[in-house]
Amino acid sequence: VFVKEGDVVKKGAPLLSFISGPTLMAPFNGTVTSLPYNVGENVFPETPALTLEDLSDRYVVATLEQQGAIRVVKGQPVSLSFESIRNQTFKGHVRAIFPQKSQFIVHIECPELSAEILPGMTADVAIEVARRESALLVPVIAVSSGKILVIKDHRPEKIDIKVGSIDGEWAEVLSKNLSESDEVVIKK
Repeated sequence: VFVKEGDVVKKGAPLLSFISGPTLMAPFNGTVTSLPYNVGENVFPETPALTLEDLSDRYVVATLEQQGAIRVVKGQPVSLSFESIRNQTFKGHVRAIFPQKSQFIVHIECPELSAEILPGMTADVAIEVARRESALLVPVIAVSSGKILVIKDHRPEKIDIKVGSIDGEWAEVLSKNLSESDEVVIKK
């Protein structure tokens, strides 16, 4: 074993040497992120003996459910925030979206990620699937079967509304029978 976990190696540098085979060389510049075996231990077929990652090729992987994946396409803008760096938002875009083992995987390219962001960290991801200027929004929890409860003339009244885009917390109101000044009732 020529390296340790955390070592940064150049392409062509020796990594491992096996008793019954040639020396394994680094196929690219990278960082050794896993070395699960010690010298003298048996390594079984199809079990990684070493993991080398190119930490300069930085992207975020997100998984989506089917309903969300339908609205995501390559190139859409993305905002990322990390739990340990809440005061900073990083901008990126969707590099690719594809199915994988009954899930929908999104690769997000974010050139401005700081060096403190490491593989395996979790992020809050917001993919912009639509943009509306001056949209009237109501909390999603206020909408029930296409109706919301509002206070009109000091009395509660259920009104029908047509909903547009939804982001999980807010719903865009497309119908004209609700105005900004109406008081929406939210049941807890």
